[in-house]
Amino acid sequence: MKKILLLLILLLIPLTSASLDNLNINMINAPTSVTPGTSFTLQFKIENTGLADLNDVTFTLEEDDPFKIDNEEFHFNTIPAQSSILLNFNIEVDSDANSGFEKLELTYETPTEESSKIFTINIQAIETTLIVTSVISEPEKIEPGSEAQVKIRVKNKASISLKDITIKLDLTSENLPFAPLTSVTEQTISSLNKNQETELIFNIISLANAETKIYKIPLQINYFDEQSNKYTKSDVISLIINAEPILDYTIEESKLIENQKSTLTIKVVNRGLTDAKFLNIKLQQGAYQILSSNTAYIGNIDSDDYETIDFTLIPKQNTQLPLTITYKDANNNDYTKNIFLTPRVHTLTEAKQIGLIKTSRILFITPVILLILIYIVYRRLRRK
Repeated sequence: MKKILLLLILLLIPLTSASLDNLNINMINAPTSVTPGTSFTLQFKIENTGLADLNDVTFTLEEDDPFKIDNEEFHFNTIPAQSSILLNFNIEVDSDANSGFEKLELTYETPTEESSKIFTINIQAIETTLIVTSVISEPEKIEPGSEAQVKIRVKNKASISLKDITIKLDLTSENLPFAPLTSVTEQTISSLNKNQETELIFNIISLANAETKIYKIPLQINYFDEQSNKYTKSDVISLIINAEPILDYTIEESKLIENQKSTLTIKVVNRGLTDAKFLNIKLQQGAYQILSSNTAYIGNIDSDDYETIDFTLIPKQNTQLPLTITYKDANNNDYTKNIFLTPRVHTLTEAKQIGLIKTSRILFITPVILLILIYIVYRRLRRK
């Protein structure tokens, strides 16, 4: 009886289990900054990336100074697999809150698990608030070894004028593959009136050996109010080093014979500045019969490298090969390409002439031997 009960329990265990680790949590529609004495709505997107439903989940945004939260808890009976939900929290900022980054902790738990994630909110006191309203990189994705402009817009949100504003783009870290070009990394604005906005342009160049990824650049800001009180703030901007993989597709060697089982070899060359990842090639149906798998997974092709793949098929004359190629770049951007290759398909005669098909010499030797035998028989009969 115990063995039967144990067997039933084992059968009830699901093949895939739900876990809080499968929750992907992101703060969306968050304000760039908030001011003391105001209210705002904070929205979170919760994605269940797992293959199993997650049941009995509670989300709590922990209340802590200087924030007051109206609706600090949400409960869900089920979050289906491969689905997402939105959480909206109404938050009030204390009127006496100081400028700076404050933490908000979102905890989420089931009856058997508990986890949390920390988010930060930038509080800017209205009387001394100088904010960065936008950061634009031109181009948005900077290729290794190329020039770019970083445009930073700042705005005086205070009710008074601000002066001697110094903004520095800190590129001194050895981990940052950027250098100033035709301009310095520190610029000064003599003054900004109430609600006035201005733009600063930093000319930079990326190093030729820069790794393709997102880089965080420290931004240091110093300024004074009308009473010559000094304020200092630090921020971070992001710059993207990226280059699209440039892939060339060629037929390395044509060994295709009309209406014969043949091997097609395709060479893929990455002549771009960045690697191609998760590359997959699919040979679509056409005027031929595919004998091998029509899909070939190559994986990664480094910059200035190549890979080859083989397809086995029975082609016809004037065969055109439609290929669908999918891959990612170093920053996981997706690419899909549809290309057509037109290989040389040899006739049977051409294949024999160029040695693709070996012709048996017995076909030529046999008639000669036959003639010799006939001649020998003829001579003997003549002698008799």
